[in-house]
Amino acid sequence: MGRVRLVEESTKSRRGLHVERKIALVIDTSGSVKRPPTVVGEAPKTYSLGEARYLEADLGEGEYAVQVRLVRGLGGHVKGHIIVIDGSGRQVFKAVYRKGKLRRSFGDLRYARIVETAVYSIGLHKYVRRTNWKTGNPFHHEHHGSPRPAHGPP
Repeated sequence: MGRVRLVEESTKSRRGLHVERKIALVIDTSGSVKRPPTVVGEAPKTYSLGEARYLEADLGEGEYAVQVRLVRGLGGHVKGHIIVIDGSGRQVFKAVYRKGKLRRSFGDLRYARIVETAVYSIGLHKYVRRTNWKTGNPFHHEHHGSPRPAHGPP
Protein backbone atom coordinates (compact mmCIF):
# COMPACT_ATOMS: atom_id res chain seq x y z
CA MET A 1 0.00 0.00 0.00
CA GLY A 2 2.65 2.50 0.99
CA ARG A 3 6.04 3.15 2.48
CA VAL A 4 6.41 5.06 5.74
CA ARG A 5 9.56 6.41 7.40
CA LEU A 6 9.79 6.08 11.18
CA VAL A 7 12.44 6.80 13.84
CA GLU A 8 14.00 4.51 16.45
CA GLU A 9 15.88 6.43 19.12
CA SER A 10 17.40 5.76 22.51
CA THR A 11 19.29 8.81 23.80
CA LYS A 12 19.96 10.56 27.07
CA SER A 13 21.51 13.82 28.16
CA ARG A 14 25.13 14.01 29.26
CA ARG A 15 24.24 14.18 32.93
CA GLY A 16 21.49 11.58 32.55
CA LEU A 17 18.68 13.88 33.67
CA HIS A 18 16.65 13.52 30.48
CA VAL A 19 16.00 10.39 28.42
CA GLU A 20 14.26 10.15 25.03
CA ARG A 21 12.94 6.90 23.58
CA LYS A 22 11.26 6.56 20.18
CA ILE A 23 9.88 3.19 19.15
CA ALA A 24 8.64 2.22 15.70
CA LEU A 25 6.06 -0.55 15.27
CA VAL A 26 3.88 -1.99 12.51
CA ILE A 27 0.52 -3.29 13.74
CA ASP A 28 -2.22 -4.86 11.65
CA THR A 29 -5.94 -4.95 12.38
CA SER A 30 -5.73 -8.49 13.80
CA GLY A 31 -3.35 -7.24 16.50
CA SER A 32 -0.01 -8.73 15.42
CA VAL A 33 2.99 -6.51 16.09
CA LYS A 34 6.30 -6.38 14.23
CA ARG A 35 9.27 -4.05 13.97
CA PRO A 36 10.03 -2.28 10.68
CA PRO A 37 12.91 -4.26 9.14
CA THR A 38 14.60 -1.76 6.82
CA VAL A 39 17.19 0.58 8.36
CA VAL A 40 17.65 3.60 6.09
CA GLY A 41 20.30 5.60 7.93
CA GLU A 42 21.25 7.74 10.88
CA ALA A 43 18.68 10.17 12.29
CA PRO A 44 19.46 13.31 14.29
CA LYS A 45 19.65 12.60 18.02
CA THR A 46 17.69 14.54 20.61
CA TYR A 47 20.35 14.15 23.32
CA SER A 48 24.09 13.60 22.99
CA LEU A 49 24.45 10.03 24.33
CA GLY A 50 22.91 7.12 22.45
CA GLU A 51 21.80 6.54 18.89
CA ALA A 52 18.95 7.28 16.51
CA ARG A 53 18.12 5.81 13.10
CA TYR A 54 15.52 6.01 10.38
CA LEU A 55 13.46 2.92 9.55
CA GLU A 56 11.20 2.31 6.58
CA ALA A 57 8.14 0.11 6.66
CA ASP A 58 6.17 -1.19 3.70
CA LEU A 59 2.56 -1.25 4.84
CA GLY A 60 0.10 -3.71 3.36
CA GLU A 61 -3.68 -3.70 3.49
CA GLY A 62 -4.88 -3.35 7.10
CA GLU A 63 -1.43 -2.46 8.47
CA TYR A 64 -0.59 0.73 10.34
CA ALA A 65 2.71 2.26 11.39
CA VAL A 66 2.91 3.40 15.00
CA GLN A 67 5.46 5.94 16.25
CA VAL A 68 5.84 6.04 20.03
CA ARG A 69 7.75 8.91 21.66
CA LEU A 70 8.45 8.88 25.39
CA VAL A 71 10.53 11.39 27.38
CA ARG A 72 11.63 11.03 30.99
CA GLY A 73 12.52 14.37 32.50
CA LEU A 74 13.47 15.69 35.91
CA GLY A 75 11.90 13.86 38.80
CA GLY A 76 11.38 10.75 36.68
CA HIS A 77 8.17 12.02 35.11
CA VAL A 78 7.39 10.31 31.81
CA LYS A 79 5.32 11.90 29.08
CA GLY A 80 4.93 11.36 25.38
CA HIS A 81 2.63 10.53 22.52
CA ILE A 82 1.65 7.67 20.23
CA ILE A 83 0.88 8.39 16.58
CA VAL A 84 -0.87 5.98 14.20
CA ILE A 85 0.01 6.41 10.50
CA ASP A 86 -1.88 4.76 7.65
CA GLY A 87 -0.47 3.40 4.37
CA SER A 88 -0.70 6.76 2.60
CA GLY A 89 1.46 8.44 5.27
CA ARG A 90 -1.36 10.36 6.98
CA GLN A 91 -1.53 10.64 10.75
CA VAL A 92 -4.94 9.17 11.54
CA PHE A 93 -4.78 9.02 15.36
CA LYS A 94 -2.75 10.58 18.15
CA ALA A 95 -2.82 9.67 21.83
CA VAL A 96 -1.01 11.62 24.56
CA TYR A 97 0.51 10.01 27.67
CA ARG A 98 1.01 12.25 30.70
CA LYS A 99 0.86 11.67 34.47
CA GLY A 100 -0.15 8.02 34.06
CA LYS A 101 -3.09 8.91 31.83
CA LEU A 102 -3.52 8.03 28.17
CA ARG A 103 -5.96 10.19 26.23
CA ARG A 104 -6.92 10.85 22.64
CA SER A 105 -5.67 14.03 21.05
CA PHE A 106 -7.27 13.53 17.63
CA GLY A 107 -8.49 10.77 15.35
CA ASP A 108 -11.28 8.26 14.88
CA LEU A 109 -11.94 5.88 17.79
CA ARG A 110 -11.54 2.81 15.56
CA TYR A 111 -7.75 3.36 15.78
CA ALA A 112 -7.75 3.29 19.60
CA ARG A 113 -7.41 -0.52 19.50
CA ILE A 114 -4.11 -0.13 17.60
CA VAL A 115 -2.83 2.28 20.27
CA GLU A 116 -3.81 -0.16 23.02
CA THR A 117 -1.95 -2.95 21.22
CA ALA A 118 1.16 -0.74 20.98
CA VAL A 119 0.92 0.16 24.67
CA TYR A 120 0.82 -3.53 25.62
CA SER A 121 3.63 -4.51 23.27
CA ILE A 122 6.10 -1.95 24.67
CA GLY A 123 5.09 -2.61 28.30
CA LEU A 124 3.60 0.82 28.98
CA HIS A 125 0.33 -0.76 30.18
CA LYS A 126 1.92 -1.32 33.61
CA TYR A 127 2.09 2.46 34.11
CA VAL A 128 -1.19 3.60 32.52
CA ARG A 129 -3.65 4.20 35.35
CA ARG A 130 -6.44 5.63 33.23
CA THR A 131 -7.44 5.93 29.58
CA ASN A 132 -9.78 8.50 28.12
CA TRP A 133 -10.75 8.10 24.46
CA LYS A 134 -13.67 10.59 24.65
CA THR A 135 -11.48 13.70 24.65
CA GLY A 136 -9.79 15.31 21.70
CA ASN A 137 -10.97 16.01 18.20
CA PRO A 138 -12.40 13.17 16.11
CA PHE A 139 -10.90 14.77 13.00
CA HIS A 140 -7.43 16.16 12.41
CA HIS A 141 -7.63 19.68 11.03
CA GLU A 142 -4.41 21.31 9.98
CA HIS A 143 -4.59 25.07 10.28
CA HIS A 144 -3.18 27.02 7.39
CA GLY A 145 -2.66 30.55 8.56
CA SER A 146 -4.47 32.09 11.47
CA PRO A 147 -7.23 29.99 13.06
CA ARG A 148 -9.13 33.17 13.97
CA PRO A 149 -10.67 35.57 11.47
CA ALA A 150 -8.88 38.86 10.97
CA HIS A 151 -10.19 41.84 12.93
CA GLY A 152 -11.71 44.82 11.23
CA PRO A 153 -14.47 45.50 8.76
CA PRO A 154 -15.37 42.80 6.23
